Amino acid sequence: RWGVPGIDAAEAFPPLILLGAQAADPAIDPSALLTEQAQPLLTAARTGCIGDIRKVPPVPAGQVFRPDADLGPLTEYLGRQEPSRVHVQVPTLVAQSSGDLVVSKPSTDLMVKTLQDNGNELTYRTYEGADHRGTIGAWQQDAQDFVAGILAR
Repeated sequence: RWGVPGIDAAEAFPPLILLGAQAADPAIDPSALLTEQAQPLLTAARTGCIGDIRKVPPVPAGQVFRPDADLGPLTEYLGRQEPSRVHVQVPTLVAQSSGDLVVSKPSTDLMVKTLQDNGNELTYRTYEGADHRGTIGAWQQDAQDFVAGILAR
């Protein structure tokens, strides 16, 4: 792997992002976008968990997408996910830990600020020290309280 904790931890996300994009927009066909070398990443993402994806031998960045792949629908979909274009329609809780190396606190701070500057209402909770997985335990009670508050309305 890369030997950089944040990059190593995030390496499994691209096939999940592609499958999520396909679920939202069926015009996106991940199998048609990826090279034969990268297809095992999709298979692992469809049938397993992040640990299974990480077991697939790494694919060099320049060999993930087919040279003739039409990335237009994917690019358009990802553009619609840009925080400056998102309008939150439901109560939203964002949780972030200071020790998260997969999703850095400064990037989450910027995303939350961008969403709020665009009139989105959301709740932002931060937790000291927990890593990416540890955030789940740190915010579990807050998440339960958040949902209970919504249900009580």
